[in-house]
Amino acid sequence: AHLQTGIYPTLSHNKNWTHMRRRRSLRITGREPGLGDMLHRRSARLGGDAALLHTLEMLSHENPQVRYRAAFTLAEMDDRRAVDILLDLLLSAENTAQRQRAARALGRLGDASAVQPLALVMLGEEPWPVRGTAAEALGRIAARVDDKWPPVELLAAALGDETHYVRMKAAYALGAIGEQVTGLLLESLVHENPLRREAAARALGRTGSQRAVEPLIHALNDPDPWVQRAAADALGALREEEAVGPLLAVLDDAHPSVKPGAAAALGRIGSPRALRGLIAALGEPNPWLRRAAALALGRIGERAALGPLLNALEDEQAIVRQAAAQALGMLGDPAAVPHLAARLEDRGEHRLGRVRDAAAEALARIGTPEALAALAAHEPHREH
Repeated sequence: AHLQTGIYPTLSHNKNWTHMRRRRSLRITGREPGLGDMLHRRSARLGGDAALLHTLEMLSHENPQVRYRAAFTLAEMDDRRAVDILLDLLLSAENTAQRQRAARALGRLGDASAVQPLALVMLGEEPWPVRGTAAEALGRIAARVDDKWPPVELLAAALGDETHYVRMKAAYALGAIGEQVTGLLLESLVHENPLRREAAARALGRTGSQRAVEPLIHALNDPDPWVQRAAADALGALREEEAVGPLLAVLDDAHPSVKPGAAAALGRIGSPRALRGLIAALGEPNPWLRRAAALALGRIGERAALGPLLNALEDEQAIVRQAAAQALGMLGDPAAVPHLAARLEDRGEHRLGRVRDAAAEALARIGTPEALAALAAHEPHREH
């Protein structure tokens, strides 16, 4: 700001200042200003085969930043001649963001030669953002190369990582691979390390495997509440009717932090069998459980939930009133219109949103003339 207003009119032209700017850019971005842009502009001007040849020539450039930019350009073209340079960047660069970018590019290329270096990074003592991105890249490679099992087994080892980010990246990568990793994940679901059991449960929810349903139901009784919550979330993702009864049991007798996850899972499964238990949960003292139950009832979409949701619209907690308004919009019953219209003046809000906004969206979703008239009447007074 001082430079723009001219308070220091000569500073931006000072050689020392220019040197400081270059050093700061190199420290923050991992490259000197303009080098990568120069390569990009030159390649764009050449076009076609000439651009490819120019980019390949830049792989041997004396400046490492130009080599790295050339490798990224080739990776975007799915050209595996970039692999060696990207591996060098992954293993030797000091800049975390650059190393993450190299890992992502290696994952996109899917070259099996990157498996061992990525594994060394993922399971080593590198900064956790780099390790997590390496896990993500290994997952992409496992989905592409013919010999899938080595990266899969390495990812399974990362399920017990002490850093949540790395565990979840490994879990999501394994889950995205699908059915073929189910057996490996089921082994991790009974591992002695609770961190690994939790991550395995989350990964199983992404596999879509019906083989995982019964073991995940058993995991609802795990001694660790985080594993229980992950199992509930996974069962909701798999959407198997078989899980409804066990999840209802969790609503009655489980750790308070687990119950909202069970309610959300029941909503995703969408079985009317869950109505009674979810309606009862609207009267529980935990407001997060009441919120989850309200949203689940909206997703199930049975008219029997109308009365309980209208009552929830009067809840003392804004997080519950907002969820009840959303759920009533999902139900789409015109009987809710006057109750939602009254909430257009509700000043309750929290980090998940405002009650009056949820009420307005619900009225728009119901869409009857009465609902739209209520919205129109409120619009001139609406705060922006």
